[in-house]
Amino acid sequence: MVNAPDKRLKRTDLCLVEHQTRSARRSVGGPLARGIGILSVILAACGSAFGQFMVQPMRIDVATYPNKRTATTFAIENQNQDAEVTIDLRLVDMTQDSTGMWQTIEPDAQVVADPNGARWVDVGSEDQPLRVDTSRLRSCLEWLRVEEEVVTLSPIQRKVMNLWISIPAGVQGHYCAALIAQTRLTPDEDTGIRTPVLLQFIVPIIINVQGRAMRDEIKLIDADLVFREAVDIRPAATLVSLGVNNDGKTFARLVGKTRIYGEVGGHWQKITELNYPETSIIPGVKINLQQDIGRQLPTGRYRISGALYINGRRAGTIDKLVNFAGDPRIQTMAVDAALNLNPSELAIDVLPRATRTGLLKVTNASEDPVTVNAELLLPDHMTSGVWADDQGNSILGQDFGCVEWVTVEPTQFTLRGYGSQNLKIVAQMPDAAKLLPNHYATIRLHASYEDGQAGGITQGLIYLNTAREATPMPRVKGDQLTIAPLSPSRYIVTARFSNIGNTHVMPRCRALLSEAAAGIAGALLRDVPMSSEVSGQSGNMLPLEIRQFTAVMDVASVPDGRYYVTAVLQYGPGAVAQRQIAISVRDEGGMKSVEVISLDAVGGPTQIQL
Repeated sequence: MVNAPDKRLKRTDLCLVEHQTRSARRSVGGPLARGIGILSVILAACGSAFGQFMVQPMRIDVATYPNKRTATTFAIENQNQDAEVTIDLRLVDMTQDSTGMWQTIEPDAQVVADPNGARWVDVGSEDQPLRVDTSRLRSCLEWLRVEEEVVTLSPIQRKVMNLWISIPAGVQGHYCAALIAQTRLTPDEDTGIRTPVLLQFIVPIIINVQGRAMRDEIKLIDADLVFREAVDIRPAATLVSLGVNNDGKTFARLVGKTRIYGEVGGHWQKITELNYPETSIIPGVKINLQQDIGRQLPTGRYRISGALYINGRRAGTIDKLVNFAGDPRIQTMAVDAALNLNPSELAIDVLPRATRTGLLKVTNASEDPVTVNAELLLPDHMTSGVWADDQGNSILGQDFGCVEWVTVEPTQFTLRGYGSQNLKIVAQMPDAAKLLPNHYATIRLHASYEDGQAGGITQGLIYLNTAREATPMPRVKGDQLTIAPLSPSRYIVTARFSNIGNTHVMPRCRALLSEAAAGIAGALLRDVPMSSEVSGQSGNMLPLEIRQFTAVMDVASVPDGRYYVTAVLQYGPGAVAQRQIAISVRDEGGMKSVEVISLDAVGGPTQIQL
């Protein structure tokens, strides 16, 4: 991906993963980067640019109103202990490529107009070009201003800055742009090779101009099965894709689900089930959700049953027959092995410099023997997360891991049909400098059949409890709350919460509708449980995890007036996080319509007392 016009420099892209969870019940694999920010590093020489500076947050989300000027803050931190750093800031337009990856559009990009009104620009890289119709983009670039375009920071200095937003009258919906923060081109003194090393962050900016609740115009338009041949070190893969088009004015979070069936002897046999990592989609783009099923399939006739979930609600399905040209080396069709892991989550109390053990049991619930390989990994959503305590000290997601202290025995074994195997989890905890109340690891079991074909993946979670040595500080904050029409007088309420504490919590979420007047919540009209199951998120909410909850609220019998809608998440005794919006409900032809209004219009926000 090339985000700047200087083609003399070779750029390698490393992507910071959007905070997602793929629990033991979700499949793994698929595109790595999914929307919270892109760390693009130009490495034209030896030596490292990593650790020079950090930008937070990794994505800027702002809810505001027409004809209003407001500001939101972001922080830049020089992480170099020995030298100052100079950082250039600029604002650009933004889009997504077919995989959902953020792509920026430079102001000097050449525009080619066609007779149909499209305005095309070419972005992307030379090997992965992308042609974008900018007439479809909902740009907020002209509404934005940063207070400084060049920032010089002393060693370990952190600076909080304003992003000013001026919304014109008469607009509504989601609009997008991006903030680029990059170091100046300077010689690499570490290696003595005087060639440039440039570190760049791309921070997506999503502006939600609120008003009447808008219906999503996001559609599942296609499904396909593609065999990708091996190239160099990249292995062959069988990819299942879901095509998604956003012709509307809303930004949404998507989850795809598919089931793949193969035709055997005139009957359909289920091969596998895939849950796609959560992905964001902005207005005016088409993306292609892809997942590798983890094995090769022979040529034959297959059926793809797919479903799309938008902001936690089921929004579309597709059922497609595919004549698939598969891997010519494969003659038989492998299905997912029926591996069960008990328990799926294992907690072990540990102490520094001590060894503790726990047991897991793996059972083969099918008649076919399989070989199982076990590995331990950092939970996916922690690979690029950053946690900051109340003093502003940063802890990387890797610091919550325990992979280096934990082993699994055995790492490889064979299970006969309906056989079982105990796994011994051994934790040898060092005298850690960054001791946290809990440390985490994912255990991942890869099954394969006797002929070498992959047989699917089963996952579990391991907790190391060190609460005797470190103080748990549970803390959850509300990030976002939206309401959108589902059917006449019924609305989908979607809330997003982040675990910004240093330990896991068990969340319970509710959506409340209460009368609003003079900043006081009056009579409670609705109390609806909210669920995160649709997003494939359940159980304990780990540090750095972002979880989305949804509920359907019926307002058919709600009198016309103004109300608070409050998402309340309880995560411990007396521990509550809330997110709130204000709405106006009115009757239109026998059906109720909802408009999101400013909290100031009802006297300001209020805390709901449970």
